Amino acid sequence: MSFNLKNCVFGLVAVLPLAVSCGPSLSEDGTGSAGSGSTGSTFSRQTDYSIDLNIDFAGITDASAISPGEVLISWGDAMFIDDPASAAGMRYVIFRGETPQAPLRDAGQIAITGQGELTFTDDFSDLLLLENPPPLDNTTWYYSVVAIADESISNNVQVTTARTPSAYAPGTMSFEDDVLPLFTNIRNPSDTTQNCLSCHETGNAAGGMDLSTLEGILAGVGTPANPNSFIIPFLGDDSYTEFRARFTAGTPVDQGSALANHLDYIVEPDGPTPEAGDGIEDLALPIRNWAFEGALPTLDSTPPVFEFADVYNAGLYYGKFINFDTIRLYVPHASDPESIPVNGSLAGQIDYVVYAGETSNTIDWDHPVAMKSLTINEAGQDEVSIDFKWVDENGELISNELVVVVLPMDAAGRSVDIDVLNYDDTDPSQLELFRQRMRNMSSQEREILITQ
Repeated sequence: MSFNLKNCVFGLVAVLPLAVSCGPSLSEDGTGSAGSGSTGSTFSRQTDYSIDLNIDFAGITDASAISPGEVLISWGDAMFIDDPASAAGMRYVIFRGETPQAPLRDAGQIAITGQGELTFTDDFSDLLLLENPPPLDNTTWYYSVVAIADESISNNVQVTTARTPSAYAPGTMSFEDDVLPLFTNIRNPSDTTQNCLSCHETGNAAGGMDLSTLEGILAGVGTPANPNSFIIPFLGDDSYTEFRARFTAGTPVDQGSALANHLDYIVEPDGPTPEAGDGIEDLALPIRNWAFEGALPTLDSTPPVFEFADVYNAGLYYGKFINFDTIRLYVPHASDPESIPVNGSLAGQIDYVVYAGETSNTIDWDHPVAMKSLTINEAGQDEVSIDFKWVDENGELISNELVVVVLPMDAAGRSVDIDVLNYDDTDPSQLELFRQRMRNMSSQEREILITQ
Protein backbone atom coordinates (compact mmCIF):
# COMPACT_ATOMS: atom_id res chain seq x y z
CA MET A 1 0.00 0.00 0.00
CA SER A 2 1.22 3.47 -0.77
CA PHE A 3 1.01 6.28 1.75
CA ASN A 4 1.79 9.94 1.35
CA LEU A 5 3.96 10.90 4.28
CA LYS A 6 5.85 13.73 2.69
CA ASN A 7 4.83 16.25 5.32
CA CYS A 8 7.11 16.61 8.25
CA VAL A 9 7.32 19.34 10.88
CA PHE A 10 10.93 20.30 11.51
CA GLY A 11 10.34 21.13 15.15
CA LEU A 12 8.06 23.77 16.62
CA VAL A 13 10.17 26.54 15.20
CA ALA A 14 9.09 30.11 15.67
CA VAL A 15 8.41 31.84 12.38
CA LEU A 16 10.81 34.73 12.39
CA PRO A 17 10.78 37.75 10.09
CA LEU A 18 13.96 37.87 8.09
CA ALA A 19 15.28 39.57 4.99
CA VAL A 20 13.39 41.11 2.13
CA SER A 21 11.73 38.45 -0.03
CA CYS A 22 13.06 37.70 -3.48
CA GLY A 23 9.67 36.30 -4.49
CA PRO A 24 7.26 37.74 -7.04
CA SER A 25 5.24 40.87 -6.53
CA LEU A 26 1.48 40.80 -6.17
CA SER A 27 -0.50 41.59 -9.24
CA GLU A 28 -3.32 44.11 -9.12
CA ASP A 29 -5.87 41.44 -8.32
CA GLY A 30 -3.81 40.39 -5.32
CA THR A 31 -2.42 37.18 -6.76
CA GLY A 32 1.08 36.18 -7.61
CA SER A 33 2.98 33.20 -8.96
CA ALA A 34 6.51 32.15 -9.58
CA GLY A 35 5.69 32.53 -13.23
CA SER A 36 4.76 36.20 -12.88
CA GLY A 37 8.34 37.26 -12.25
CA SER A 38 10.04 38.89 -9.33
CA THR A 39 10.13 42.64 -8.91
CA GLY A 40 11.80 42.74 -5.52
CA SER A 41 8.61 42.86 -3.45
CA THR A 42 8.81 42.53 0.32
CA PHE A 43 7.03 40.04 2.53
CA SER A 44 7.05 40.15 6.32
CA ARG A 45 4.95 37.97 8.59
CA GLN A 46 5.65 40.27 11.51
CA THR A 47 5.12 43.63 9.82
CA ASP A 48 2.23 42.84 7.49
CA TYR A 49 0.28 40.18 9.38
CA SER A 50 -0.72 38.99 12.83
CA ILE A 51 -0.68 35.30 13.70
CA ASP A 52 -4.27 34.16 14.19
CA LEU A 53 -4.64 30.83 15.97
CA ASN A 54 -8.30 30.72 14.89
CA ILE A 55 -7.21 29.88 11.34
CA ASP A 56 -7.64 26.13 10.93
CA PHE A 57 -5.06 25.02 8.35
CA ALA A 58 -3.14 21.74 8.13
CA GLY A 59 -0.39 23.26 6.01
CA ILE A 60 1.18 21.91 2.86
CA THR A 61 -0.08 18.50 1.77
CA ASP A 62 2.22 17.54 -1.06
CA ALA A 63 5.03 18.76 -3.31
CA SER A 64 5.86 16.58 -6.30
CA ALA A 65 8.15 17.23 -9.25
CA ILE A 66 6.36 17.02 -12.59
CA SER A 67 9.46 17.70 -14.70
CA PRO A 68 13.12 18.64 -14.16
CA GLY A 69 12.04 22.28 -13.83
CA GLU A 70 8.54 22.17 -12.32
CA VAL A 71 7.05 21.21 -8.96
CA LEU A 72 3.32 20.91 -8.23
CA ILE A 73 2.42 21.98 -4.68
CA SER A 74 -0.96 21.31 -3.06
CA TRP A 75 -2.77 21.84 0.23
CA GLY A 76 -6.24 21.65 1.76
CA ASP A 77 -8.67 24.45 2.61
CA ALA A 78 -7.91 26.84 5.41
CA MET A 79 -10.73 28.61 7.29
CA PHE A 80 -11.53 30.43 10.45
CA ILE A 81 -12.69 27.91 13.03
CA ASP A 82 -16.03 29.68 13.57
CA ASP A 83 -16.61 30.51 9.88
CA PRO A 84 -16.34 27.62 7.38
CA ALA A 85 -17.43 29.92 4.56
CA SER A 86 -14.22 31.89 5.04
CA ALA A 87 -12.34 29.18 3.11
CA ALA A 88 -13.39 30.76 -0.17
CA GLY A 89 -11.58 33.98 0.70
CA MET A 90 -8.34 32.48 1.96
CA ARG A 91 -5.12 33.10 0.06
CA TYR A 92 -1.89 31.19 0.50
CA VAL A 93 1.78 32.13 0.63
CA ILE A 94 4.24 29.60 -0.79
CA PHE A 95 7.84 29.38 0.39
CA ARG A 96 10.74 27.45 -1.12
CA GLY A 97 14.33 26.69 -0.18
CA GLU A 98 17.16 24.20 -0.51
CA THR A 99 17.32 23.40 3.23
CA PRO A 100 14.58 22.33 5.66
CA GLN A 101 14.75 25.72 7.42
CA ALA A 102 14.70 27.95 4.33
CA PRO A 103 10.94 27.78 3.60
CA LEU A 104 10.21 28.82 7.19
CA ARG A 105 11.83 32.19 6.54
CA ASP A 106 10.25 35.19 4.87
CA ALA A 107 13.04 35.33 2.30
CA GLY A 108 11.85 32.00 0.93
CA GLN A 109 8.54 33.44 -0.28
CA ILE A 110 7.95 32.77 -3.98
CA ALA A 111 4.22 33.36 -4.52
CA ILE A 112 0.89 34.45 -3.07
CA THR A 113 -2.12 32.75 -4.59
CA GLY A 114 -5.56 34.03 -5.44
CA GLN A 115 -8.50 33.38 -3.14
CA GLY A 116 -9.46 29.74 -2.70
CA GLU A 117 -6.63 28.34 -4.84
CA LEU A 118 -5.31 25.03 -3.51
CA THR A 119 -2.48 24.22 -5.93
CA PHE A 120 0.50 26.02 -7.33
CA THR A 121 3.06 25.06 -9.97
CA ASP A 122 6.54 26.31 -9.18
CA ASP A 123 8.42 26.85 -12.45
CA PHE A 124 11.42 28.47 -10.74
CA SER A 125 11.13 31.56 -12.95
CA ASP A 126 12.43 33.72 -10.11
CA LEU A 127 15.69 31.75 -10.12
CA LEU A 128 15.92 31.79 -13.90
CA LEU A 129 16.06 35.60 -13.75
CA LEU A 130 19.35 35.41 -11.84
CA GLU A 131 22.58 36.05 -13.70
CA ASN A 132 23.88 32.62 -12.64
CA PRO A 133 20.82 30.51 -11.81
CA PRO A 134 21.44 27.35 -9.79
CA PRO A 135 20.70 23.93 -11.30
CA LEU A 136 16.99 23.20 -11.05
CA ASP A 137 17.10 19.54 -11.97
CA ASN A 138 18.40 16.70 -9.79
CA THR A 139 17.82 18.86 -6.71
CA THR A 140 15.85 18.46 -3.48
CA TRP A 141 13.55 21.43 -2.84
CA TYR A 142 11.78 22.19 0.44
CA TYR A 143 8.35 23.88 0.55
CA SER A 144 6.00 25.38 3.11
CA VAL A 145 2.60 27.08 2.83
CA VAL A 146 0.77 29.45 5.18
CA ALA A 147 -2.76 30.84 4.87
CA ILE A 148 -3.60 34.56 4.95
CA ALA A 149 -6.84 36.51 5.16
CA ASP A 150 -6.80 40.32 5.41
CA GLU A 151 -4.13 40.94 8.08
CA SER A 152 -4.30 37.46 9.64
CA ILE A 153 -1.81 34.68 8.98
CA SER A 154 -1.68 31.04 10.06
CA ASN A 155 1.21 29.74 12.13
CA ASN A 156 2.21 26.72 10.05
CA VAL A 157 5.68 25.18 10.14
CA GLN A 158 5.04 22.03 8.08
CA VAL A 159 7.67 21.42 5.41
CA THR A 160 7.66 18.90 2.60
CA THR A 161 10.14 18.03 -0.14
CA ALA A 162 10.16 17.50 -3.87
CA ARG A 163 13.02 16.01 -5.82
CA THR A 164 13.34 17.22 -9.38
CA PRO A 165 14.74 14.56 -11.72
CA SER A 166 17.80 15.12 -13.86
CA ALA A 167 17.17 16.88 -17.15
CA TYR A 168 15.53 14.80 -19.83
CA ALA A 169 18.20 14.32 -22.48
CA PRO A 170 18.99 11.72 -25.12
CA GLY A 171 21.97 9.43 -24.96
CA THR A 172 25.35 10.40 -26.32
CA MET A 173 25.51 7.91 -29.18
CA SER A 174 23.81 8.37 -32.55
CA PHE A 175 24.06 5.44 -34.97
CA GLU A 176 24.28 7.64 -38.06
CA ASP A 177 26.77 10.11 -36.57
CA ASP A 178 28.85 8.07 -34.14
CA VAL A 179 28.73 4.41 -35.15
CA LEU A 180 28.22 3.97 -38.89
CA PRO A 181 31.14 6.26 -39.93
CA LEU A 182 33.56 4.11 -37.94
CA PHE A 183 33.33 1.25 -40.40
CA THR A 184 34.42 3.60 -43.18
CA ASN A 185 37.16 5.32 -41.17
CA ILE A 186 38.88 2.18 -39.87
CA ARG A 187 41.43 1.15 -42.50
CA ASN A 188 43.65 -1.80 -43.19
CA PRO A 189 47.19 -0.79 -42.10
CA SER A 190 48.63 -2.78 -45.03
CA ASP A 191 46.32 -1.23 -47.62
CA THR A 192 44.70 2.04 -46.61
CA THR A 193 42.30 1.89 -49.56
CA GLN A 194 40.55 -0.94 -47.72
CA ASN A 195 38.14 -0.42 -44.80
CA CYS A 196 35.53 -2.53 -42.99
CA LEU A 197 32.93 -1.94 -45.68
CA SER A 198 35.24 -3.25 -48.35
CA CYS A 199 34.22 -6.73 -47.19
CA HIS A 200 31.09 -6.12 -45.11
CA GLU A 201 28.66 -4.08 -47.17
CA THR A 202 25.18 -4.95 -48.42
CA GLY A 203 25.55 -7.34 -51.35
CA ASN A 204 29.16 -8.07 -50.40
CA ALA A 205 28.91 -9.18 -46.78
CA ALA A 206 31.74 -11.54 -45.91
CA GLY A 207 30.55 -14.19 -43.50
CA GLY A 208 27.04 -12.76 -43.83
CA MET A 209 27.96 -9.72 -41.67
CA ASP A 210 26.69 -6.43 -43.16
CA LEU A 211 28.17 -3.40 -41.36
CA SER A 212 26.74 -0.78 -43.71
CA THR A 213 23.23 -0.50 -42.24
CA LEU A 214 21.58 -0.49 -38.83
CA GLU A 215 19.47 -3.48 -39.82
CA GLY A 216 22.53 -5.40 -40.96
CA ILE A 217 24.46 -4.77 -37.76
CA LEU A 218 21.55 -5.69 -35.48
CA ALA A 219 20.70 -8.81 -37.50
CA GLY A 220 24.35 -9.89 -37.58
CA VAL A 221 24.77 -13.27 -39.19
CA GLY A 222 21.15 -14.04 -38.45
CA THR A 223 17.99 -12.33 -39.65
CA PRO A 224 15.97 -9.36 -38.33
CA ALA A 225 13.45 -11.84 -36.95
CA ASN A 226 16.14 -14.10 -35.47
CA PRO A 227 19.23 -11.92 -34.94
CA ASN A 228 22.72 -13.22 -34.23
CA SER A 229 24.78 -10.08 -33.73
CA PHE A 230 27.73 -9.00 -31.65
CA ILE A 231 25.54 -6.10 -30.46
CA ILE A 232 23.62 -7.00 -27.31
CA PRO A 233 21.33 -4.04 -26.49
CA PHE A 234 21.99 -2.48 -23.06
CA LEU A 235 25.08 -4.65 -22.44
CA GLY A 236 27.99 -2.53 -23.61
CA ASP A 237 30.94 -4.48 -22.23
CA ASP A 238 29.46 -7.79 -23.37
CA SER A 239 28.86 -6.37 -26.85
CA TYR A 240 32.47 -5.34 -27.34
CA THR A 241 33.69 -8.64 -25.90
CA GLU A 242 31.50 -10.46 -28.41
CA PHE A 243 32.77 -8.26 -31.23
CA ARG A 244 36.39 -9.09 -30.37
CA ALA A 245 35.59 -12.80 -30.11
CA ARG A 246 34.02 -12.87 -33.56
CA PHE A 247 36.69 -10.59 -35.07
CA THR A 248 39.49 -12.93 -33.94
CA ALA A 249 37.74 -16.29 -34.38
CA GLY A 250 39.66 -19.13 -35.99
CA THR A 251 43.38 -19.59 -36.65
CA PRO A 252 45.91 -17.75 -38.85
CA VAL A 253 46.50 -20.82 -40.99
CA ASP A 254 42.80 -21.09 -41.88
CA GLN A 255 42.60 -18.57 -44.71
CA GLY A 256 38.81 -18.44 -44.45
CA SER A 257 38.79 -17.57 -40.76
CA ALA A 258 38.00 -14.16 -39.30
CA LEU A 259 41.42 -14.11 -37.61
CA ALA A 260 43.27 -14.69 -40.87
CA ASN A 261 41.29 -12.04 -42.74
CA HIS A 262 41.65 -9.49 -39.94
CA LEU A 263 45.29 -10.18 -39.07
CA ASP A 264 46.58 -6.84 -40.39
CA TYR A 265 44.06 -4.94 -38.21
CA ILE A 266 44.98 -7.04 -35.16
CA VAL A 267 48.76 -6.63 -35.58
CA GLU A 268 48.39 -2.84 -35.77
CA PRO A 269 45.28 -2.15 -33.64
CA ASP A 270 45.88 1.62 -33.60
CA GLY A 271 45.67 1.74 -37.39
CA PRO A 272 48.03 3.19 -40.00
CA THR A 273 47.78 6.67 -38.45
CA PRO A 274 47.07 6.31 -34.71
CA GLU A 275 46.06 9.94 -34.24
CA ALA A 276 43.37 9.67 -36.94
CA GLY A 277 41.09 7.21 -35.15
CA ASP A 278 41.36 4.65 -37.93
CA GLY A 279 42.42 1.56 -35.95
CA ILE A 280 40.29 -1.33 -34.79
CA GLU A 281 40.76 -0.26 -31.14
CA ASP A 282 38.87 2.93 -31.98
CA LEU A 283 35.70 0.82 -32.15
CA ALA A 284 35.82 -0.13 -28.47
CA LEU A 285 34.26 2.89 -26.80
CA PRO A 286 31.62 3.70 -29.46
CA ILE A 287 30.38 0.09 -29.63
CA ARG A 288 30.33 -0.15 -25.84
CA ASN A 289 28.45 3.12 -25.34
CA TRP A 290 25.99 2.63 -28.20
CA ALA A 291 25.10 -0.82 -26.89
CA PHE A 292 24.85 0.46 -23.30
CA GLU A 293 22.26 2.99 -24.46
CA GLY A 294 20.21 0.28 -26.15
CA ALA A 295 21.65 0.34 -29.70
CA LEU A 296 18.68 2.50 -30.68
CA PRO A 297 18.10 3.68 -34.22
CA THR A 298 17.22 7.17 -32.95
CA LEU A 299 18.05 8.99 -29.73
CA ASP A 300 15.46 8.89 -26.93
CA SER A 301 14.92 11.72 -24.43
CA THR A 302 11.59 10.51 -23.01
CA PRO A 303 11.68 9.06 -19.47
CA PRO A 304 9.91 5.80 -18.62
CA VAL A 305 6.75 5.79 -16.48
CA PHE A 306 4.85 3.45 -14.22
CA GLU A 307 1.36 3.01 -15.66
CA PHE A 308 -0.45 2.89 -12.32
CA ALA A 309 -3.86 3.30 -13.99
CA ASP A 310 -3.42 0.03 -15.89
CA VAL A 311 -5.68 -2.60 -14.28
CA TYR A 312 -2.93 -5.20 -14.66
CA ASN A 313 -0.69 -3.11 -12.40
CA ALA A 314 -3.25 -2.81 -9.60
CA GLY A 315 -1.58 -3.32 -6.23
CA LEU A 316 1.89 -3.69 -7.74
CA TYR A 317 3.73 -1.05 -5.75
CA TYR A 318 4.53 -2.19 -2.25
CA GLY A 319 7.28 -3.59 -0.08
CA LYS A 320 7.97 -5.59 3.07
CA PHE A 321 10.71 -6.82 5.35
CA ILE A 322 11.69 -10.36 4.31
CA ASN A 323 14.01 -10.67 7.32
CA PHE A 324 15.10 -8.32 10.07
CA ASP A 325 17.25 -6.06 7.85
CA THR A 326 16.27 -6.81 4.22
CA ILE A 327 13.51 -5.18 2.19
CA ARG A 328 11.81 -6.66 -0.87
CA LEU A 329 9.92 -4.34 -3.20
CA TYR A 330 7.32 -5.27 -5.80
CA VAL A 331 6.66 -2.79 -8.61
CA PRO A 332 5.15 -2.99 -12.11
CA HIS A 333 7.24 -2.98 -15.25
CA ALA A 334 7.82 0.60 -16.35
CA SER A 335 6.86 1.63 -19.87
CA ASP A 336 9.20 3.40 -22.28
CA PRO A 337 8.25 2.50 -25.87
CA GLU A 338 10.80 4.95 -27.32
CA SER A 339 13.74 2.96 -25.94
CA ILE A 340 12.66 -0.55 -26.91
CA PRO A 341 15.49 -1.90 -29.08
CA VAL A 342 14.95 -3.32 -32.54
CA ASN A 343 15.14 -6.88 -31.24
CA GLY A 344 12.21 -6.15 -28.92
CA SER A 345 13.86 -7.47 -25.76
CA LEU A 346 13.06 -5.56 -22.57
CA ALA A 347 15.95 -7.12 -20.64
CA GLY A 348 18.19 -4.33 -19.39
CA GLN A 349 15.98 -1.59 -20.85
CA ILE A 350 15.07 0.11 -17.56
CA ASP A 351 17.01 0.83 -14.39
CA TYR A 352 14.80 0.76 -11.29
CA VAL A 353 16.35 3.24 -8.84
CA VAL A 354 15.45 2.91 -5.16
CA TYR A 355 15.56 5.74 -2.62
CA ALA A 356 14.76 5.34 1.07
CA GLY A 357 14.65 7.29 4.32
CA GLU A 358 13.27 6.94 7.82
CA THR A 359 10.77 9.63 6.79
CA SER A 360 9.87 11.31 3.53
CA ASN A 361 12.01 14.31 4.29
CA THR A 362 15.10 12.29 5.22
CA ILE A 363 15.36 10.45 1.89
CA ASP A 364 18.87 11.00 0.55
CA TRP A 365 18.16 11.70 -3.10
CA ASP A 366 21.85 11.94 -3.97
CA HIS A 367 22.45 8.37 -2.81
CA PRO A 368 20.13 5.60 -4.01
CA VAL A 369 20.08 2.52 -1.80
CA ALA A 370 19.69 0.16 -4.76
CA MET A 371 19.44 0.07 -8.54
CA LYS A 372 18.29 -2.89 -10.59
CA SER A 373 18.27 -3.74 -14.28
CA LEU A 374 16.33 -6.83 -15.34
CA THR A 375 17.77 -10.04 -16.74
CA ILE A 376 16.09 -11.87 -19.65
CA ASN A 377 14.23 -14.14 -17.21
CA GLU A 378 13.13 -11.26 -14.98
CA ALA A 379 11.92 -9.24 -17.97
CA GLY A 380 9.38 -11.98 -18.68
CA GLN A 381 7.89 -11.99 -15.19
CA ASP A 382 4.65 -10.21 -14.25
CA GLU A 383 6.34 -7.86 -11.79
CA VAL A 384 9.70 -6.43 -10.83
CA SER A 385 11.12 -7.46 -7.46
CA ILE A 386 14.02 -5.60 -5.84
CA ASP A 387 15.87 -6.54 -2.64
CA PHE A 388 18.08 -4.24 -0.61
CA LYS A 389 19.61 -4.09 2.87
CA TRP A 390 18.29 -1.41 5.23
CA VAL A 391 21.45 -1.06 7.33
CA ASP A 392 23.97 1.66 8.17
CA GLU A 393 27.71 1.65 7.46
CA ASN A 394 28.21 -0.61 10.51
CA GLY A 395 25.70 -3.18 9.27
CA GLU A 396 23.14 -2.22 11.91
CA LEU A 397 19.42 -1.96 11.12
CA ILE A 398 18.58 1.71 10.53
CA SER A 399 14.94 1.64 11.65
CA ASN A 400 11.84 -0.53 11.82
CA GLU A 401 9.95 1.87 9.59
CA LEU A 402 10.98 3.51 6.34
CA VAL A 403 9.64 5.35 3.32
CA VAL A 404 10.71 4.13 -0.12
CA VAL A 405 10.40 5.62 -3.60
CA VAL A 406 11.19 3.68 -6.77
CA LEU A 407 11.85 5.68 -9.94
CA PRO A 408 12.34 4.05 -13.35
CA MET A 409 15.10 5.41 -15.58
CA ASP A 410 16.00 4.51 -19.14
CA ALA A 411 19.47 3.75 -20.51
CA ALA A 412 20.24 7.19 -21.96
CA GLY A 413 22.84 7.86 -19.26
CA ARG A 414 24.25 4.37 -19.01
CA SER A 415 27.40 5.16 -20.95
CA VAL A 416 28.42 7.62 -18.20
CA ASP A 417 31.14 5.92 -16.17
CA ILE A 418 30.13 6.29 -12.53
CA ASP A 419 29.04 3.95 -9.75
CA VAL A 420 25.89 5.74 -8.56
CA LEU A 421 25.76 3.73 -5.33
CA ASN A 422 29.34 4.50 -4.26
CA TYR A 423 30.46 7.79 -5.76
CA ASP A 424 32.10 10.71 -3.92
CA ASP A 425 29.46 13.43 -3.45
CA THR A 426 32.08 15.89 -2.20
CA ASP A 427 33.71 15.92 -5.64
CA PRO A 428 31.94 18.39 -8.00
CA SER A 429 33.03 16.41 -11.05
CA GLN A 430 31.50 13.26 -9.56
CA LEU A 431 28.28 15.13 -8.81
CA GLU A 432 28.08 16.27 -12.42
CA LEU A 433 28.63 12.71 -13.66
CA PHE A 434 25.87 11.59 -11.30
CA ARG A 435 23.55 14.22 -12.78
CA GLN A 436 24.34 13.03 -16.32
CA ARG A 437 23.95 9.37 -15.42
CA MET A 438 20.51 9.91 -13.86
CA ARG A 439 18.94 11.70 -16.84
CA ASN A 440 15.66 10.42 -18.25
CA MET A 441 14.35 9.37 -14.85
CA SER A 442 10.63 9.43 -14.14
CA SER A 443 9.25 12.16 -11.88
CA GLN A 444 6.53 9.87 -10.45
CA GLU A 445 7.36 10.24 -6.77
CA ARG A 446 4.98 7.73 -5.19
CA GLU A 447 5.88 6.59 -1.70
CA ILE A 448 5.77 3.20 -0.01
CA LEU A 449 5.59 2.97 3.78
CA ILE A 450 7.20 -0.20 5.14
CA THR A 451 7.07 -1.31 8.78
CA GLN A 452 7.95 -4.38 10.76
